[in-house]
Amino acid sequence: MKDLLIVSILITLILYVINIKDRKPKPAAQEAPALTPPTEKEIIRRVACVRALIMRTDYEYQYQENVVPTMKAYYAEAAQKINDWLFQEELFIWQSNEEKQLFSKEIGTWTRRDLINASWRAESLGIFLWALSLITQIPKYDEKFNKAEILKNSRLLKPSNRIARRIKLRSSEEITKAKDTAKHWLWRSKTNRFIADEIPPPSGYTFEQLIKISAEKGFQAGMNEAPLADDFPAYNKAYRDLTQKEYHTLSSIAIERHHALAWLCGLLSNWDQQPTEL
Repeated sequence: MKDLLIVSILITLILYVINIKDRKPKPAAQEAPALTPPTEKEIIRRVACVRALIMRTDYEYQYQENVVPTMKAYYAEAAQKINDWLFQEELFIWQSNEEKQLFSKEIGTWTRRDLINASWRAESLGIFLWALSLITQIPKYDEKFNKAEILKNSRLLKPSNRIARRIKLRSSEEITKAKDTAKHWLWRSKTNRFIADEIPPPSGYTFEQLIKISAEKGFQAGMNEAPLADDFPAYNKAYRDLTQKEYHTLSSIAIERHHALAWLCGLLSNWDQQPTEL
């Protein structure tokens, strides 16, 4: 079963590379039931929930790192104010199940994995602000969103105080193209894992060939800059030459942005669901 799953995934990789620029729609019979993309109001609610999570994460981290009692008390109070604000704005009902579980934990009890996962939600927040036209562009995939900037730009964005004149939801075409770009970079991340695990490519192909084709077609489609050494360019070098730390950073950026964009495209039934795309 494992070998069949690997072959299936590899075939998907090939089809993705070959059709990256001009993909034909699947027959209606093969399509999953369509989900409705979120409304502007629903996106604003998600922005508020994600922003609250990022701030709560910062307070949790500072609480755990500090040993001075007065500083611990300060961050504990700040964390409680975030909880109070969620109830005041009636946003707690819009939190995802995973978010509710984290917020229900006592200050100082989040695990390291909780902190890491929640901190990467800053990439989702950046995507939402871009979708609402509050940020002009999405950074390259070897560059994170500026956390201070996105927290500042989302400060007043809440249901009870909407910045209506500044908000303009981008077209579904723009959002879909951005989702495909995130998927493109996520594909490259997954391919790196196949190579590292020494999983053989399908007969008649090498991973190097697939990467070269994808990098070239991605460049033509505006998904990546000009290829370097027949590979995706990142940190001014070929993707294959990334350090482990650089690779994990790029992978996390691609995963988080793709998740947010899949949600914006209506591909997820809820925020906690993981995208089933490649």
